[in-house]
Amino acid sequence: MIKSYQNPIIRGMHPDPSVVRVEDTYYLANSTFEYYPGVTVITSKDLLNWQTMGGVAKLPAQADLRKSKSNEGIFAANIRYHNGYFYIITTNFAEFKTFIIRGKLNPDGIIEWEKSRVEINVPGIDPDVYFENDRTYVQFTGYIDDKGTKAIRQVEIDLATGEILDGPRILTYGTGGRDVEGPHIFKKDGWYYLLVAEGGTGEGHMITIFRSKELWGSYESAPTNPIFTNRDHANEPIQNVGHGNLFTDSNGNWWLVCLGTRPANVGFKQITNLGRETLLYPVEWENGWPVINNGVPTEEVNLVDFPKHAAALDNKQKVTEFIDDFNEDKLRPEWLTLRDALGNNLTINDSCLILRG
Repeated sequence: MIKSYQNPIIRGMHPDPSVVRVEDTYYLANSTFEYYPGVTVITSKDLLNWQTMGGVAKLPAQADLRKSKSNEGIFAANIRYHNGYFYIITTNFAEFKTFIIRGKLNPDGIIEWEKSRVEINVPGIDPDVYFENDRTYVQFTGYIDDKGTKAIRQVEIDLATGEILDGPRILTYGTGGRDVEGPHIFKKDGWYYLLVAEGGTGEGHMITIFRSKELWGSYESAPTNPIFTNRDHANEPIQNVGHGNLFTDSNGNWWLVCLGTRPANVGFKQITNLGRETLLYPVEWENGWPVINNGVPTEEVNLVDFPKHAAALDNKQKVTEFIDDFNEDKLRPEWLTLRDALGNNLTINDSCLILRG
């Protein structure tokens, strides 16, 4: 049995994680901002060891990043599974377009993503999709005035066309923290739960949660909000923790993935060269609300208090280096380039990687 593991579970630039489980396999999506291919998908059987499947958006028709500024591009990508298909929903800020790309698992275990996308005309970012009773709902961070005021909003859409059938309606303004964003809805024990991020992606980053008996609200705030943050734990090696997504493993245990950083203190400033990384924490439920890792985002996760979660982890965590000798004909799926398709400026020839300026 695994007694502990180290965060981050996915190292380097892997922000805004979302997870969907299909039978005994987990699929995780990360935002890629101005890097191509857009949206990285990673898979795992054991939650601690992950393998990159590659990018989703490989064509400008799927996501045009050629004019993306730094830290623009693909925002807060989410992966979901419904009726035999995977769905990636995201916003390309460079186009200010929210869209869905659909994919299906082939016999070799590879997700084949469609080359076209379904656009959804909503004024915002950070979308997620929720399916219920053959209906499709999209939650997003909406700009509600010309002053940049944000709220979590929801629409019902036609999944095939992206046409808005109802809404947008405001679900919550958050708890008062700045930049309410990154919404996710899930249902448990007759309640609709709305998980969001607040406080910006810096030192004030936090996870808050709300619930309602009705999908459209009204939503009440958890009495312990924020439910997860390191804004008051300055000594923890992982900081800026937020933008979470809750899911269950094959045994019914609840987990949270979220982002965090490992800053280095240089001249009284915090420098984060590795960007935002993916973290994993066990979750228990008390009085109808989730409690994440006893409330503290730690680097080492001690599973003594979480024996059921520990029992679900089959393999020891292996931290491996990425090494590529370029002996394959095609680039490995870990490689990304700025703003344009890989083949335009990265090629392999005679076991060498050639970068065309």
